[in-house]
Amino acid sequence: VILGTQQPPSGVGGYGVEVAETGSLTLERCLVEQNYQAGVLATDPGSMVTLSGTTIRGTRAVPGASGNQATAPGAMVQQGATLLAEGCLFEANEGMGVAALHEGSTLVLDDSVIEDTRWTSTGTGGYGLQVSDGAHAWLQDSELTGNASLGLTLYDQGTQCFLRDCTIANMRAAADGNMGYGVQ
Repeated sequence: VILGTQQPPSGVGGYGVEVAETGSLTLERCLVEQNYQAGVLATDPGSMVTLSGTTIRGTRAVPGASGNQATAPGAMVQQGATLLAEGCLFEANEGMGVAALHEGSTLVLDDSVIEDTRWTSTGTGGYGLQVSDGAHAWLQDSELTGNASLGLTLYDQGTQCFLRDCTIANMRAAADGNMGYGVQ
């Protein structure tokens, strides 16, 4: 169990797990809960995180210097790292359930669920899965359901996402009627 890490005075960090600089980590049947900024962060080329039967829940966002609140994905892969997840649950994280960012980053989800992603306290985010900035994602036998605004959002040149036997359902619209999209 990795539970309740705290935000450091610098305001950067508080991750449940960070793997960087070509590090490698495997978590099997673990719980990563109530951490700050990211439950699991894989960053830098050559870094790899493998998750199996793991639940990542309740990651909390922290206000930015401008008062805007950043998102707090359950898992984030960026800057050319790789994240592989099988049989995992990403639940009730703030802003984003899972994020794959930057060219060279790879995300593979198999038999996994991203659900109940919440808006931040400032009303931003609520995305089940964000793939952007040239990252690649592969999803198989997975479900994105009940997220606050979007099931899957894709943008930027070179970004690719492949889905096979997946379900994207039951997104919630904001009080003003905006969002509530499956894919954007």
